[in-house]
Amino acid sequence: MTNLQTTTRAGNGAYSSWYSSGSTRAIAICFVLSGMTGLIYEVLWARMLGLVFGATTLAISTVLASFMGGLALGSALAGRFAARLKHPLRAYGLIEIAIAVYALLVPWLFRLVDHVYALVWQHLHPNFYLFSLWRFVLSGATLLVPTTLMGMTLPVLAAVLVRTKAFKSTSVTRLYTYNLSGAILGAIFAGFFLLPTLGLLKTIYVAAITNVIIGLFAVLLDHRSITTDIEAEPEEDVEAESLPESVQPMDQMVGEGTMFWLLCAFISGFVTISTQVAWTRVLTMVIGSSTYAFSIVVALFLVGLSLGAFEIGRKVRTQDLRSTLFKV
Repeated sequence: MTNLQTTTRAGNGAYSSWYSSGSTRAIAICFVLSGMTGLIYEVLWARMLGLVFGATTLAISTVLASFMGGLALGSALAGRFAARLKHPLRAYGLIEIAIAVYALLVPWLFRLVDHVYALVWQHLHPNFYLFSLWRFVLSGATLLVPTTLMGMTLPVLAAVLVRTKAFKSTSVTRLYTYNLSGAILGAIFAGFFLLPTLGLLKTIYVAAITNVIIGLFAVLLDHRSITTDIEAEPEEDVEAESLPESVQPMDQMVGEGTMFWLLCAFISGFVTISTQVAWTRVLTMVIGSSTYAFSIVVALFLVGLSLGAFEIGRKVRTQDLRSTLFKV
């Protein structure tokens, strides 16, 4: 995120467009709803793949792997071009609409994949492990597109926040917390209210319509809240060296221990998702419903992530305040 700030400010001296400070509140609401729809889809896809795989543990593992892989891929891709977008808020709106369109196609794609499974079984007769791997690859590839689009949303919205006068170093942390809060609600609503009440297809329609509304609102907001180049006074050039140590670009923070910390992050992610799958399996045996169990476990994990992001953001704000008051 800091790379976005440094590229647009230090590289050009001014942004090509600015957004009003009031638009940040609307962006926060959009991202809460976006997080909600994302977890609705995750619960839905786990339920749908459970019918395809015939085993909920394999289905949940596939959905989690695809979801996290897509988020990582989308974030990495968007991080490369988000700072160069002339209208990042409009791009965010189009991404949300694209997620809705693809989500409506997922049930049809899963049926197509199911037919491919049958053909593979009839002609190749693979063993259980090879067949499970084949199903994992096809199902994961099907979900990679929408999850990649979801992963793009945070870097793109970060580019919007950087172009507001009210931007702070903790703005993206707060945005991430809002998204996680919406995701918690989405996991609970999908598992305990929407699916039991509306069923599978109608729940997909509700989530897709919400994505379309978010997208259209973001496009409209981009048109109404943007201030063009020359009318806005550019801020002073910000060199990377003048940024606080806590918000230095990542490529300048690379040190001798980088690989060790990256390995720690990898192991932490591996353990976290493995634990999530295991706890879902255990809770399913207790309450008897894989959908309820998955919704509860996912919601609890997201609560922890949200509290952690909030706490880190609070500490960073406290440190920034102390640095300002006491010049440390």
